[in-house]
Amino acid sequence: MRKEPVKDGKKLTRRDFARTAVVAAATATAALTPGSEAWARHIAAANGTPVPNHAGADDAASTRQAEIDGRVADVFRRYGDRLSAEQKTEVRRLAGELQKSLDKLRAYPLGNGDQPATVLRVVPDLTEVRRAPRR
Repeated sequence: MRKEPVKDGKKLTRRDFARTAVVAAATATAALTPGSEAWARHIAAANGTPVPNHAGADDAASTRQAEIDGRVADVFRRYGDRLSAEQKTEVRRLAGELQKSLDKLRAYPLGNGDQPATVLRVVPDLTEVRRAPRR
């Protein structure tokens, strides 16, 4: 098994992981405290009543743009010193095109009970093994 390089010479300890997990859980819980807009949407969804989202379009657009910017920043962080200005422009364009495809994919309604299109078979089906020609 290959060991991953440790950044800044510091390993992630169990205590650090637990601290990060607690902060993430507290942040998620704070978003659902009574009085917040997220709490109102959560309660309305549970009751089945629609809640008007006044800033919904702006939120979606800003989230979409933040995803594009994050993807572009990641590419520039990895390969920025090797890319020309023209290539950087192309990376931005391609990230926008990718986001369009992702938006279409995410818009597809998918329930928790939907079956997968394909099934992973770790062990081959015995009937197919028996049908195989012998040499």
